[in-house]
Amino acid sequence: MSTSPRVLIIGAGLAGPAMAIALARQSIRSTVYERRPFAQGIGGVLMLAPNAVRVLDKVMGAEQDIRELGYSYNGIELLASSGTSPMQLLGKFATIPGPENQGITIKRPVLHAKLLELCDEYKDFIQVEFGKSLVEIQEDEDQVKAIFEDGTSSTGGSSLEAPC
Repeated sequence: MSTSPRVLIIGAGLAGPAMAIALARQSIRSTVYERRPFAQGIGGVLMLAPNAVRVLDKVMGAEQDIRELGYSYNGIELLASSGTSPMQLLGKFATIPGPENQGITIKRPVLHAKLLELCDEYKDFIQVEFGKSLVEIQEDEDQVKAIFEDGTSSTGGSSLEAPC
């Protein structure tokens, strides 16, 4: 395992764990801090367009996991309130067959739980800490320091390079 400084990520919603996973796949260590005391299963349904699904695969290697938990779709048709003038959303994407051109609908709590599970799979590179409410960020040329409400702090490097 690398001894390089950690990246500090504030917030363990969807973006924080996603960033941590992307960094871990580049052998960069990170710690995700969340002010809530535990992961909350809240939120509605998300629609991930085909390009977002490709990012899940390319950046996080998680497309198949997410696809199995959600529902694939080929397109969306919106109607005016009068019921006329159908409009195809996502354009030609809806007419191209194949899973690589399908979007995914997924419940936000399901996606969130899966991202946190994937973080745990990268435990040599990712730590997730709940109950850490950020008070202040201090930064200089060499490092960044996060100060938390409980009086603790954490330091990360201000510039990290991915290993070759």
